Amino acid sequence: MHNVILYLIANPFLGVGLSLMVLLCVYNALRRRSRVAMGLWLVAVVVMFYVYVQVSAENREMGAIDLAAPPGEAQ
Repeated sequence: MHNVILYLIANPFLGVGLSLMVLLCVYNALRRRSRVAMGLWLVAVVVMFYVYVQVSAENREMGAIDLAAPPGEAQ
């Protein structure tokens, strides 16, 4: 979860857009517009899936990088 929050902080437009979708979903649910609220909820889930895929790709990429040895240990 920590990586997802860092990703949303690094991409503020994505974070603000996601929070606005969640707020609009709650607003429409309170106004009894269930179809609109369900559509916004579905879009929010798709955006969260996109963020999860991006974060997991970054983690795999970082795991594949070989780190160099410190200069004193090289022989």
